[in-house]
Order: sequence, then structure tokens, then C-alpha cells
Amino acid sequence: MGMRKSPQVTNRAEEWRALRAGLLNCVGPEMSAGADRDRADLWMYLIGEEANHALARGDLDDAELAYEHVLDYLVSLNEPAVEPNIAGVNHQLGRIAEERQQFDLAEQWCKKALEIYERLGHPPLMVNSLAQLGVLRSKQGRLPESVL
Repeated sequence: MGMRKSPQVTNRAEEWRALRAGLLNCVGPEMSAGADRDRADLWMYLIGEEANHALARGDLDDAELAYEHVLDYLVSLNEPAVEPNIAGVNHQLGRIAEERQQFDLAEQWCKKALEIYERLGHPPLMVNSLAQLGVLRSKQGRLPESVL
């Protein structure tokens, strides 16, 4: 038996957003590689949720800015363990470029994600990026290039 969201929870989206924004103000808008890891994880979660919410409401500029902050932080860590996260952010930046009809840029972001997933040898993580690449090429009339 599936669980249904109660009307009380679904109608409180703005309260949750305000709570996230308040926490983000406490944690700070930026994060450095030397920051406490628990604080940085909370920051990434909050920024990621803000980015997802911005993307869902079509605010591509806010979503892009948030994802770029996360990407800058992850890259600054220079740790192989965060590579799947970097690939995920690249994928999201590709979605934003796709929404803007910037298909060449979207494909670049998608390929960056795929390169990481291939290097990690993790085919399940590649599926979304491969699908995105297929959609991009289809929108450009280049679908035959996507067939292996």
C-alpha cells in the first residue's frame, strides 16, 4: 500500500523553502575546501535543494548559480570520492542549458558527466546522462549519432 502525502505537508512547500533559506543564511552562501565536512555537507544539501526548487519553477539563473557554487566547492576538494557528485552537477548544468535551448553547451556538460561515469566504471550512473544526450541529439536532428 503506497503512502500518500498529506495535504498539510504538500501545502507547506514555502515554509520548507523558508526554513532552508534560513539554514543557508546560518551556514553561509559559500563553502571552502577547508571547511568542516559536516557543515559542508549541510551546505551542499541546502544549495542542492534550492537549485532543484529553482529548476522546477523554471528559474534557470538561480538554479545555474547554485549548481555552479556546488561544482566549485566539489572541484576545490580535489578528491576522487566526490567525482560522482561532480558528474551529477554537470548533468544538472546540462539540463539547464537544454532548457535554454543551448544544445551544444548542454551536450558539453552531458559529455563531462559521461566521462566521469565511464572512468568510474559505473554504468548505472551513466543511464540518465546517456538518455539526456539522446534527447539533445534528437532535438538537433542528430539522433542517428546516438545509436551505438
